[in-house]
Amino acid sequence: VVPRNVTPKYEGTLSASTYPQYDLTSPNTRCGRGAMSTGNSSEIATVIAGSKVGFRIDFWYAGSLGGVMLHDGPLLAYLSRSPDQTPQGLMDYQAGGDWLKIHERGPDNHTRWFMPENWTQYNFTLPVTTPSGYYLLRPESIYPHSQFTTTQFYMNCAQI
Repeated sequence: VVPRNVTPKYEGTLSASTYPQYDLTSPNTRCGRGAMSTGNSSEIATVIAGSKVGFRIDFWYAGSLGGVMLHDGPLLAYLSRSPDQTPQGLMDYQAGGDWLKIHERGPDNHTRWFMPENWTQYNFTLPVTTPSGYYLLRPESIYPHSQFTTTQFYMNCAQI
């Protein structure tokens, strides 16, 4: 989702498996499982600092409930600036650089996480102070469990 319109599926996003990540040391936690191999097949979205942006939940598997977030927990958004500030440099970027958290949605109160019914999109504002350039924009959803090794991490990236 970019300013004022919903883009077609995968436009500007790196195609990744929707299965959760558990290993925070894996490169797959950068943009999702297998996403870094799809950079050249994804478009680069033009986004202006200060704009409202977001990510739409897509189908998980055949026969599932479809594009509805099924887990509660924190929602976060990060930016990582491509070291090579060219379109091809962004498409080749493996997301191994620094990440800056630009948005966070925590619990609604002391007893429950934010989780509206039939939630389908995660929207937020790109900071107005963001310098122009080529970035990966990553949304992240964390489904917490009492045992850390079973906490689920969901993420993807868009090239902007």
